[in-house]
Amino acid sequence: MVILLIVIAVILLAVSVPVRAELYFEYSAGGVSAEAGIKVLGIRLRMPRKKTEQKSGGADDTDESEGRSDKVLQAVLFIRENFSELKELIYAVLEYMRKRLVKIKKLSLRTIIGVPDAMETALLYGAEATFVYNVLGVMDRHMRLVHHETELKPDFKTPRFYVQFTADIRTNVFHLLVLAVLALCRALPIIKKMKMQSDENENAS
Repeated sequence: MVILLIVIAVILLAVSVPVRAELYFEYSAGGVSAEAGIKVLGIRLRMPRKKTEQKSGGADDTDESEGRSDKVLQAVLFIRENFSELKELIYAVLEYMRKRLVKIKKLSLRTIIGVPDAMETALLYGAEATFVYNVLGVMDRHMRLVHHETELKPDFKTPRFYVQFTADIRTNVFHLLVLAVLALCRALPIIKKMKMQSDENENAS
């Protein structure tokens, strides 16, 4: 019984250790790059950045430009079709962070969006800006968001879709693990759909 109590005490002590999580994510038509780091009791553990390059759309400049446009349209269409699932993922994570008083020291978001049609670009940019600033407004009012930097841009000349996100989160081991599990459970169906769409596009090309 004493050993069991000691084990439980050690586990509780371990999960209550404060941690600083540094997250980085970047997506563009050329590939996906992700990086994460955790700082525990002054010791920093950083995972190497992973980058996945996507193949070019053609042999010459014209084919490459058309291939990039196709990738941008596919990405935008995927987000539009799965927006409700993406929104639920974001709000589920934020709600847990709000209830558990997880502190966000710094958050940075940079996006560039552009499709071949200028009017469609303007509409997409407007919808994106409305959603992002509404989320930031909620975080400012109800969460421990210390500082944030946001840069959203439309591109009316070149079809492109670019996202760069960084976050500096202060919490403990337990809440960090729960957040990871929560985000993964919500993200897995979306990732599966993305993989299926990618396979279908490759088979069609």
